[in-house]
Formats: sequence, C-alpha cells, structure tokens
Amino acid sequence: MRLDTISISNYRSIKKANNISISNNTVLIGPNNEGKSNILNAIVMSMQILRQHSRLPSYRAAQDPRVRRLSRYRYDDRAGEIFEWERDFPKNLQNLNENGKTEITLGFRLLEKTLIKFEDVIGSRLNGLLPIKITMGRNSDDIKIYVPKKGPGGNKLSAKSNNICKFISDHIEIEHIPAIRTAAKANEIVDDLVRRELYPLRNDPEFKEALRQIERIQKPILDAISSNIATTLKNS
Repeated sequence: MRLDTISISNYRSIKKANNISISNNTVLIGPNNEGKSNILNAIVMSMQILRQHSRLPSYRAAQDPRVRRLSRYRYDDRAGEIFEWERDFPKNLQNLNENGKTEITLGFRLLEKTLIKFEDVIGSRLNGLLPIKITMGRNSDDIKIYVPKKGPGGNKLSAKSNNICKFISDHIEIEHIPAIRTAAKANEIVDDLVRRELYPLRNDPEFKEALRQIERIQKPILDAISSNIATTLKNS
C-alpha cells in the first residue's frame, strides 16, 4: 500500500493543487514561499487525522452513514490541535468566507496482496485505488472523512471509515522531519514523535499505574526542590 496522489484546497498558502503525484522518490522544486513545505504539512496532518479517526468509537459518527464526524483531534491533552482554522485556512480568505473549508484528498494505491487483505479485514472490494477525502471547518469538531467513490460503493466504504483509517494507519507510517536549525527544535520534534506513539497507552491500566508510581517516587524530590527555591526567594 502506498500514497499515490494528494489534492489540496484552501490550506495555508495553497488555494488549489490537484492530483500531485507521489512516487518512491519525489522532489518538490520551486521558489521560496510557494507552498512546498505546506504540501508536506498537509500530508502529515492528514495522516495524523486518519490515525486519530481510527481510534474513535462508532457512536461519535454522524447520522449520515457516508460521513464520520470527529469531535476531537489532539495527540493528548497537552498537544495542540492538529488542524486550526485560524492558522491553517488561508488568511486572506478568512474575512471573505467565515465558514470556509479546507479539503484534502489522499489517493492510496493497493497492490494485490494488500487488496486481498483489505477485502478480508474491511469486507469490501476495491479496484486498487482508495481515495479518502478530509474536510475541515472552523470548529474543532467540524472534520469529516469519507470515501469519494460514486454510487453505493462509496456510501458503504464511508460507513466503514473508522476501520479503513485503521487499516491505512497499520500499513503506512509517515514521519516528517523538517529542517532543524536549533537544538530546541530537534527536541520538540523528538518529543512530538514519542508523544504520538505513546498516545494509545493513555488508557492502559498498567501504564497509568506506572505513571502513578513514578509520580509517588518523584514527589519527595520535587517537594524538596520547591522548598529550596521558596527559601532562596524569601531570603533574597
């Protein structure tokens, strides 16, 4: 399985970019501030949304079976929104269209072995191509995912979007390492990668108990540091 194309509408500096081909080795060439980095950001953001969507229970789905609504997109409670309308929708369009949408369509290509596995896991047949469309609006819960295929087949696939997103996440791993100019930025990238990978453990009882034990062991040391700082400040 591979990411084959991406189409982007109204994302940061990109008004419209249709069917950008992606191969094993793809080079983006162009002047500065023309949107090369935003194409990469769009790919990474979309894959993060698909990963989060795969974790949502079906009771959060919209009533329309073609569409799944996502009520929250965060790595954890400390991380920022994956998509923020004020940051990511083109700023020169925000006053003109307060309800404007960002749309990203990912086109995945499945080879024969993956097609057989997809049919076995999802229960639907494909012709080798799987388009996934993500629309994002102003509100944090106004994110929708569906399969833009014509006819009843698209409706059936969209109704299985949680499982399809999990299938994609299990078969494709995308990491984005931007140009690093400072040690602080390098640490931020590593922290972000670790936080995303640890996210599924947040409700694991053993993991939560381990965190409580670490907190208990650390508490006397942290209390002593706090007391020393308070004493120093009072005496200064």
